[in-house]
Amino acid sequence: MSRKVLMTIDFEPWFCYLPYCSFWEENDHLVEEPTMYLLDLLMRHKIKAIWYCVGWLVDKRPDLFELIKKENHVIGDHTYFHEGDQDTMFFKPFRAPRFNGEKRLYSGGFWFRAMPYWWSKRELRKSGIFYIHPHDLLWKHPKCDNPIQNFKRQIGLGTVRDKLERLMREVEFED
Repeated sequence: MSRKVLMTIDFEPWFCYLPYCSFWEENDHLVEEPTMYLLDLLMRHKIKAIWYCVGWLVDKRPDLFELIKKENHVIGDHTYFHEGDQDTMFFKPFRAPRFNGEKRLYSGGFWFRAMPYWWSKRELRKSGIFYIHPHDLLWKHPKCDNPIQNFKRQIGLGTVRDKLERLMREVEFED
């Protein structure tokens, strides 16, 4: 690749597409293992990422948030409940970079899990940015009531870690 890629991580619970309810309080534990995996992966490859953090999860899992900060990653705001409401920001945000006036949506997350590796790498060349969520790395995703969300959350879970390890070896990331 001709340019370095910026790595971003959306530190959010897998169910953040749901409106806040008691379900949130009962299911925040699934973020731990994939977050620890990401921290280890970034450390092994000497990559610093921008972690866009949902304030609710920071409050629920300050232990994980402290580990992210301890590794000197950049912290960005992802609102409090992932609602997109600027009034719910919990600290001054680090804004996502824009490329050609818009953020590329196809260079990570669901698309990285669902599409072939070569396609994801091509999108990285176009955008210069890669994003992922801890829930993209769950070994098995909880079943969702909505069949479209269920499909989107399940696809590619069995191969995503191998693809991510390969990406870390083959792509040069920003410091």
